Amino acid sequence: MIQYRIDANINWLVAHDPQDDLWIAVCPSLNLNADGMTREELDSCMAEVVHLLFADLHESGEFDEFLQDHGWTASLGTGESSSGRATFSVPFQITEKDSVEELVHA
Repeated sequence: MIQYRIDANINWLVAHDPQDDLWIAVCPSLNLNADGMTREELDSCMAEVVHLLFADLHESGEFDEFLQDHGWTASLGTGESSSGRATFSVPFQITEKDSVEELVHA
């Protein structure tokens, strides 16, 4: 298994929608969104969609170009082989907003 450590500046914007009692997040730099009934579910969903994006880029051969286009780098984890299924360690920051409307205008 390959484990990539990605050096990137990724920020999720998060807000709670009291009308639907749903947590919503957007990640403008990756053009992704996620939602969850609880904050824990949202956190899990954010990690999953980031992993799916990078896995798809890796499988399609677009991973290196995507990283370069964003000014990001990736390194292989210690002792990892360069073949097989890939996993991704992608640190990100979370900025909580007061309303969902703030997510739309970000």
